[in-house]
Amino acid sequence: MSKKSLMLLVVAVLAGAALWWSAAREDEHLADARQPSDEQMSVGTAAAMPVLGSADIAEGQRDAAEAAIRAVGTIAGPVKQRPAFVSAIEWQILQGVAAQHAHPEVELTRLVNHLRFSKQLEQWQALAGQADAAVRPMLAAQLLADIPARVQADEMTPADAQQLQQALLAGLVSDPNERQRRIAEEARRVGVQVAIEASTGSSQ
Repeated sequence: MSKKSLMLLVVAVLAGAALWWSAAREDEHLADARQPSDEQMSVGTAAAMPVLGSADIAEGQRDAAEAAIRAVGTIAGPVKQRPAFVSAIEWQILQGVAAQHAHPEVELTRLVNHLRFSKQLEQWQALAGQADAAVRPMLAAQLLADIPARVQADEMTPADAQQLQQALLAGLVSDPNERQRRIAEEARRVGVQVAIEASTGSSQ
């Protein structure tokens, strides 16, 4: 399975994880924590799996989403502890996926960084047209800084990266000439060359 296909699977699992986890816990009436099996152990640790109720999951997802807005920079790894922008249920799923990889710690770091990027992109998209003038530009700047790392990790094609860069810069830079210069500059960071000669003097 390619990295891109694997990430699509992870995203799909994360999307349904909260509902599945809540239903499973409520249906089985598990009030006390059970010891995890070997395959449920975290990467490099023996931490027990916590029992989470639906309220815990919802609160954890909200807290993680808010923390993602403030998370700056790619984590170099290895990731030993759950970052604030990763909820408890997401952490368990990412650890499980990474454990199947030839290099679990490297893969866990990649997945954590990709999840942060995905959450920030989702937040940026959700804020389109809203009155908050501070958060969306901050997210756009963070996303721009992280795009080359996502391309290098083979999670985005250079063409898709350039398209996202242009969308981000459209809201960040109002001057057309400066925006074209930034588009070319950001494109070079993902290995794409953009000619800007025709636009630099375009006051015609």
